[in-house]
Amino acid sequence: MGFSVLTAIFVCMGFGYHAMQATPAGQKAFVFLVSQVHQNFADANHQYCMANFFQNFGPNTTTFIIPGECFPTRYRSTAHGICAASGKLGAIIAQVGFSRLINIGGTGKFLPHILQIFALFMLTGVFSTLLLPETMNKSLEDLAQDDDDDYERDARIAETPKTQ
Repeated sequence: MGFSVLTAIFVCMGFGYHAMQATPAGQKAFVFLVSQVHQNFADANHQYCMANFFQNFGPNTTTFIIPGECFPTRYRSTAHGICAASGKLGAIIAQVGFSRLINIGGTGKFLPHILQIFALFMLTGVFSTLLLPETMNKSLEDLAQDDDDDYERDARIAETPKTQ
């Protein structure tokens, strides 16, 4: 759900950028340029707050909650690390890349296209989330599909004294 709402928010902000900037009400609703457009932050942060709220239901859920349910117990920590590192790497690339793109054609002229790119990434998040397996009403043991025999055998091997 989070990715879907974020896609809608970024589509509105990207494709409707010029229309939103043409009216005072649109300027107040559009907060990614709050520091440049308005001095009154309290009036202008509605869309930003909505985007931030739904970040927790889309990207954050996919990064931190889903791996805990989907990956087998033996690989769960590694999977969390890979997911978190991928998110951090994406944030770095976005900051560095988009800071160079924003002023193409003039100061802030490329911003609507950057928001459209964000909408595209949120849309890919919708489809990639659909690829994840459904884990409802299954225990972690069922999801791991590990036999207790493997754990018992590994424990016996670990307890066996080694002779040299």
